[in-house]
Amino acid sequence: YTTGSKIGSAIAAPVTAALIYHYSWRGMFLILGVGCLIWLIPWQSAAPNDWHDGRRALQNNDEAPPLSFADILRSPAIWGIIIGAFCYSYFYMFYMTWLPAYFLEQRHLSLQTMAIYSGASFAGMALVAAPAGWLSDRLIAKGGDPVTIRRRFTIIGMLFGCSEIIGAFSQSNATALFFAVIALAGLGFTTANYWALTQALVPQNSIGRVIGIQNCANSVSGIVASILTGWLKEVTGSYEAPMVAMVVFLLIGVVAYRTLAQERYRPVAAS
Repeated sequence: YTTGSKIGSAIAAPVTAALIYHYSWRGMFLILGVGCLIWLIPWQSAAPNDWHDGRRALQNNDEAPPLSFADILRSPAIWGIIIGAFCYSYFYMFYMTWLPAYFLEQRHLSLQTMAIYSGASFAGMALVAAPAGWLSDRLIAKGGDPVTIRRRFTIIGMLFGCSEIIGAFSQSNATALFFAVIALAGLGFTTANYWALTQALVPQNSIGRVIGIQNCANSVSGIVASILTGWLKEVTGSYEAPMVAMVVFLLIGVVAYRTLAQERYRPVAAS
């Protein structure tokens, strides 16, 4: 699933650059927006409507009532998930919103070259995500603890992401471009496992509300990344400070997943 979304991002970079070049920003938004609406037609006709079957299966499998929001937010594991998801998405949102501008303004690449390297970064993430998910599943199937395995893969990916700092302070464009690709590709280890880690820590009948909380953290990170990156760039005049902030958030996420997102801290109903 995550491989598909990252392939979309990889394709989007060169496609949107070409559309902007030929049709301007407005034309690009119009073409992509209408394209998404057209895609709904075959999707609606092909996707089975299993809503009622899914509700019956959930009712049969879960006898205990879902955890309340109070029970969920009392859990240190949930706060580890919230902080970790925020930090992961901060990095990802920076790449989504600011990396093209970084390539153009800081590295002085052409629009075409920027599109190629932006696409390559997301393609690397797509290539890593599926094998990382498969490998973590295999280790769990061989007797590994699901929470431990998922957490380790999540942390490994975030540490890979920290390698971006090497490219940020390099005078070489080749080095900067190399680590831009490597950092996001390495983050594929996290992409494949941080959602699965949440599911490993949360009762099945409460996953929906916990995923909602996690998605909220992901979305808030996009707001913070946009504002903080712009402010840091304006104050310092370069992208070095924003990239340092990005790596600091990744390290905070590593600490959160390592210390809080543990089996012993999983959410339980108040007695």
